[in-house]
Amino acid sequence: MHGQRNERADPRIEQRACARLLARRFEARAWDLIEQRARTRMERTEMVDAAHAARALWRVATGTLGSLEMLRAHQAVACAAAKAGDAEGARAAARLATACSWVDSPDLTTFDRVMTMATEHLAALAHNGFTDPEPLMRAVLTLTPPERERMSHLLPWPEERFALASSVGTAKAGRESARSTGAGDLRAAAVPARRDHPARTASTGALTATG
Repeated sequence: MHGQRNERADPRIEQRACARLLARRFEARAWDLIEQRARTRMERTEMVDAAHAARALWRVATGTLGSLEMLRAHQAVACAAAKAGDAEGARAAARLATACSWVDSPDLTTFDRVMTMATEHLAALAHNGFTDPEPLMRAVLTLTPPERERMSHLLPWPEERFALASSVGTAKAGRESARSTGAGDLRAAAVPARRDHPARTASTGALTATG
């Protein structure tokens, strides 16, 4: 009998697995509603409830208050509250997201860090009606085009601002490419080809082409 009791699965393991599955579903639903351009009154309520449910379930699933899942859950709650016009709820969740910024996970991305800044921005807008957008704009420049597109659904900025971010990012990449190409040309010029050695001439030409 004692051996049979030991062989039983720990109910907490199953509980956490179920919580994780439900948390992902609620979190996905919350973000779908957060990123919509407009919501009905019922959808607004569902958005907030889904974000809070996901956060509670992630707390059960991870058994901790400081994890990457909890960081993202706080971000969802902050964004949902801001979109619903709940300034205090947005500020509280944004503070919790900022408090999780120390989370050390190999899966933590630049987008996660920028999203935390975005939650602070949205919370400040909901509370004060204004906040300096420059720090967040600079951070958005570091994102990939798909990530910037997602941000465009979250932040109440005019499309021109995101277009400017994209153009600045493209121009920056162009300048870096030009500097790299110029350096390659200089390296190729520093090793002149010898007419009496076809192999050397071909090699130098290849360097110039790839530079």
